[in-house]
Amino acid sequence: MLVRVEDKDAAPRTRRQPAAKVLETVSQRIEPEEKVCPHCGKAKCEIGCERSERFEYVPARIIRHETLRPKLACPCGQGTVSIAPLPPSVIEQGQPGPGLVAHVLLSKYDDHLPLYRQQQQFERLGVNFPRQTLCDWVEKGAQWLQPIVREMKRELLAGDYLQVDETPVRVMDPEVRGRCATGYLWVAGRPNQDVIFEFHPGRGKEFAQQLIGNFQGHLQRDGYGVYGALARERPALIPVGCWSHARRKFVDALEERPREAGALVTEIRKLY
Repeated sequence: MLVRVEDKDAAPRTRRQPAAKVLETVSQRIEPEEKVCPHCGKAKCEIGCERSERFEYVPARIIRHETLRPKLACPCGQGTVSIAPLPPSVIEQGQPGPGLVAHVLLSKYDDHLPLYRQQQQFERLGVNFPRQTLCDWVEKGAQWLQPIVREMKRELLAGDYLQVDETPVRVMDPEVRGRCATGYLWVAGRPNQDVIFEFHPGRGKEFAQQLIGNFQGHLQRDGYGVYGALARERPALIPVGCWSHARRKFVDALEERPREAGALVTEIRKLY
């Protein structure tokens, strides 16, 4: 007789995590065909229930909301015509509702889906929103979000610790023919808090100044000289380095000096 001995040191099997915690559920009950016992002729009773699940995708829909505003007038012809005002709209005299504008913004900036592809998706749903129209919605939606972004930036700059960086991005510029221009996304934030992005056409010190405003405190950045120049001009700025950038140099040195560089990489790893 063989007896299986479990390895006590073996890691326990992790349970499969559910795909979603809360979802709309559609239940289907399938009764067996045989409900009467073939031996005694009595009706069978339920002693348990097997449960299984599958996930289905329901395609999105574009819904047309129609607003009816009756006009009222007196038969005497002397009074004025009464009509209710239009409800507030995210775009004045525009057709999109706030949910549609939010979807376009999230698809473009969170899912990195260009507007021409969104136009194709909408066409599959039976509606044609021209790309220029979608572009106008993005602009109007960004205007609505400006007060929130300004408040996020105000709270970030009010602290005493700020992380900053900048990265190049290709942009379409009507003044640059035949090729894309280079702009920069400047970013400011703190761990586990808000992060804001600002687009500027260049990488000069004036754009770094616009990003950090009157911030005072520890400014964590890479080795780009613009930040150092600002710190020299403003004693209230305390420049702080970045261990991720420092680690890169030791990783590069691993090939030639594996022992010395490896020891330092190990120590830096403990920070993470």
